[in-house]
Amino acid sequence: MKTLPVLLSYAKNLPVDMGHNEFSDSVIKLVDKRDLHQCKFCGWVEQMPSLRRYVSLTGVYDTSQQQKHVVTSCLICDLSLRITMTSKREAGRVVYMPEWSQPQLANLYRAIYLIKRMGSEAQDLVSAIECLEDHIDERVLEVPRYLGITGYSLSSFAEAIAEMPDDVYLKRGQAFSPLRIIPTQNYLEQIVGEQWDELLMHYPLESIEHLKEQVKHAAADL
Repeated sequence: MKTLPVLLSYAKNLPVDMGHNEFSDSVIKLVDKRDLHQCKFCGWVEQMPSLRRYVSLTGVYDTSQQQKHVVTSCLICDLSLRITMTSKREAGRVVYMPEWSQPQLANLYRAIYLIKRMGSEAQDLVSAIECLEDHIDERVLEVPRYLGITGYSLSSFAEAIAEMPDDVYLKRGQAFSPLRIIPTQNYLEQIVGEQWDELLMHYPLESIEHLKEQVKHAAADL
């Protein structure tokens, strides 16, 4: 599947962007039928309706938006595409990681979260997950160095993106190309925590084994 590029973006017409969908029900139904619940940024097929997100390719969120400008996103890719919402909800962190694409990191973090929730069933992967999380934490600290700023915070970074002149904003892809977004554990718990049993029902054993292999290979590559 050919994926769309994930650029750090904000909802242009929602100054207080708290993550509510602003599209008509008819548009959402058409998007579901076209995309078949597959995130157009990382390829993840989200079986649970409550975890699907919908993104405006123009950055404008309202009920007049047409189907052709709206695509399906997973929970994690949505954090990059609505960065002001992400900062307000303390939902994610920016990480400097040019060696991994945003889709790769989204899928890896999804695997880590699901496996950690499995407890003793994934005991053999504890050290691999700890290694990966320590590595990612170190790369988060590289963001202000890359941007050449001090006193860095996600909220100030998101505000700076939202205040960019249009011509600069349109060229942000090159400047931000090494930056990725990862979800915070608290945010995932808030969204997914109470739906854990239902979530497992949607992912057969072979899917879980595939997620385990992802984590093993990622840790081995460090």
